[in-house]
Amino acid sequence: MNKLYYFERKSSITWICIFVIFMTIFTFYDLPIAKAVFHYNDTYGEIFKIIGLLPTCVAGIFYAISNLVTRKIARRPIISAILSAASLLLFVGFTLLSVYHLNRSIFVPVIIFCVIFIIISIAANYDLCRKVNLFDMRKVMIIALVSALVAVGGQTLIKFAFNRPRFITLSDPDTQFTYWFVHFPFALDSSFPSGHSAQAALCFLLMYFKRFIPRLRTKAWDIALCTFAVFITVSTMFARMFLGAHYATDVWAGCFLTLTTISLMNQYVERSYMIPEYRVSNIRERLLQLKDYTKDKKLLEAYDSILKGMEVADNANDKKDHFEGLLRLRDDIDTLLLNEKLSRREIVSLNTIRKFTDKFIDEIKLKNFDEIYTVTSK
Repeated sequence: MNKLYYFERKSSITWICIFVIFMTIFTFYDLPIAKAVFHYNDTYGEIFKIIGLLPTCVAGIFYAISNLVTRKIARRPIISAILSAASLLLFVGFTLLSVYHLNRSIFVPVIIFCVIFIIISIAANYDLCRKVNLFDMRKVMIIALVSALVAVGGQTLIKFAFNRPRFITLSDPDTQFTYWFVHFPFALDSSFPSGHSAQAALCFLLMYFKRFIPRLRTKAWDIALCTFAVFITVSTMFARMFLGAHYATDVWAGCFLTLTTISLMNQYVERSYMIPEYRVSNIRERLLQLKDYTKDKKLLEAYDSILKGMEVADNANDKKDHFEGLLRLRDDIDTLLLNEKLSRREIVSLNTIRKFTDKFIDEIKLKNFDEIYTVTSK
């Protein structure tokens, strides 16, 4: 197994332990917290009541269109196109229904926003397809669409299982309060878990943009995107408690549902694309086959460059030189993948080779992190 997989699994276990600890604390203090923060018609709460819904709309639209424009490398392009249309209708429809139910006065502006964002997403996705690795883009797309579906459908199904009354609906909270794990016979609008928090947590998908946009692979962008995601998510969580719509356990569970889905889907996608233990000679043979297959002069020159890069990386005596050679090799492959003349066979093969390169780079990072840091920070 890949060592990165074990690292991610340990991170997931740590996150689950943190969730259990805070869930236990909030369970005992749910009612006191709800009483302390409740402010009916709070302006802050009303604003983030709408903002908390937008990540589902934004992620759903962008990645549904991403699925459509990258269908040429999908195993079943027609099915991929159908799923794209269905996803687009689902997430836009859910957002509009939610806004209509919560605040009808902004229903038309939200429709206009959806239309404008669809146009922007189409333009952005087509532009990205000419600049980034399509396979990395589709991997993130799978994570995003499944996470958005769980944030919308998963939390709805869980609500029916618990039927917890909202704090704002209780005439006497001291006597009518129920814990989240106690099934209530009937509730018109269940409180547990928080759908707004689950949808707001989709902002953390921004952290995965660096998978297919190299310029975002910096600490500055990591901090900026993470700060934005935390701000939107936490603000939405507090906003829902301010309005009396949810308890602390509700918003914590909703956030955890989405973040866990993102983490599990990430592990699933990485394991699905995990590379068996092949030799470097096998990669070279694959490249030579591709070179014989193509007739384009520029592609032939690119294949020769990659083969030369592999030879330089393999013959490097110093670990740092070997690592730098692998990084240059990956950049050469990414550049070649932007060529519109590539056939589907060439795209698939080059992405397989790139996975091998990523695997070697990851192994070096895990074994020699201190040495590699000095190289990448130059």
